[in-house]
Amino acid sequence: MASNPLSLRVIREALCGLSDPWVAGPTSLSHLRAEEQRARLGLTPPPQALTAEAIAAGDCRLRSAGDVAGPVPGPLAFDLRDLGGCDFATPVKDQADCAAGVAFAVTAAIGCQMRREAGDPELAVELSESRLFLGHGRARGRDCSSGWWPGEALEDMQRHGLRPEGDGPDGRLASAGEERIAAETDERLRITGSDELTGRPAEIKAWLVARGPVVACLLVYDDLFSYRGGVYRQVAGAPAGGHCVAIIGYDDRAGCWICQNSWGTDWGEEGFFRIAYGQCGIDRWMVAGVRGVTRVGWQRARQVLGLWSSGEGRNAWARFQGLGWRRLCSDDDGIFLSTLAQLIAAKTARRPVRFYERSGVVSQVCQDQGPASSGSGWQANRRVAALWANGQIRNAWAYLGGVGWRRVAAASDAAFCGMLAQLIAAKGAGRPINAYVEDDAITQVYVH
Repeated sequence: MASNPLSLRVIREALCGLSDPWVAGPTSLSHLRAEEQRARLGLTPPPQALTAEAIAAGDCRLRSAGDVAGPVPGPLAFDLRDLGGCDFATPVKDQADCAAGVAFAVTAAIGCQMRREAGDPELAVELSESRLFLGHGRARGRDCSSGWWPGEALEDMQRHGLRPEGDGPDGRLASAGEERIAAETDERLRITGSDELTGRPAEIKAWLVARGPVVACLLVYDDLFSYRGGVYRQVAGAPAGGHCVAIIGYDDRAGCWICQNSWGTDWGEEGFFRIAYGQCGIDRWMVAGVRGVTRVGWQRARQVLGLWSSGEGRNAWARFQGLGWRRLCSDDDGIFLSTLAQLIAAKTARRPVRFYERSGVVSQVCQDQGPASSGSGWQANRRVAALWANGQIRNAWAYLGGVGWRRVAAASDAAFCGMLAQLIAAKGAGRPINAYVEDDAITQVYVH
């Protein structure tokens, strides 16, 4: 049998008795039936974690003992939405009626950290809650009715990573039929690790200031669904269930954490909320910070926006659209110069390139020009459409017009470098070449 939500009258009467510490009113969730409200949560603690009942019992003790967190050395207030006049928080999303709060909190925290690390509040964050929850979560037996645990999500983000592709313009979680987690790709976003900060509010504040957001669990009570603003303290209603949010700041003067939720912008303070220290287990159930974020694998085609090099040996950087600056790396002068030449040509011609990246370092570059075709013997009057090389010795490929990708093969370093130099010069000048292809490898080059 459906149950009615907690009435606003009951909440407002309770708030009035406490001098109205926060504002209750109609929200996108306040009118829903109680079971529909609970579908917007989604926390499944592992056996070793505190239960919701233990958190509720702790809340009872805290209401008589007072708040557990107070001012610490450092700024009295900190908010990643206003850091030097910049807002590094990602847009608030709506998890809808799927118990995927963990996935939304984890991606919100990682996305905000990516922007802060890049120093770019407009950085496009390509994190998919669908792939995290319906991919990694489902592999652990989680679904929209069971919820998840942030420790497992962070572990999967470190071990497996996530394909950087968004869910859609409305920010809602895609259905199981819409998500495409089964499709594999080399490009992954991974975190470098995470540290648990549970029960240590001073360290949580220090992490926020020095590094970025943290993921936190809390016990939601019925009155929180009607929250419109102010510093939340539970005043009415029963526990509804566990939930997960991202803490993006704090305010010692108001005695509260500043959090980003995933219930859309028609709830709370445009999707954000402030909650008193110690309330609902917000800082003592499970709190974790992400150490860093890195991209691993072949990145999809991107424009080269800038290039920089110095007089030092093999010291060059490239700036890619949507990513920023990346260092070029190779143990071989010839391959390094070949890679740099490809990037210069791509920037000049405004052609996108694909590249292999690990921890901010580019080791391979590829300008894909289409499918290859077969051919052997002398290939006459062929244009060099693209060149590719990596950090391995004598490992380079050329894309010949009408032929496709072919490996550059030679028995000696001198012969290999000579052929590669001819191919680079021909490509740069737009001159056709004659190439002898044997076993899908270029073994001789003749430039007109």
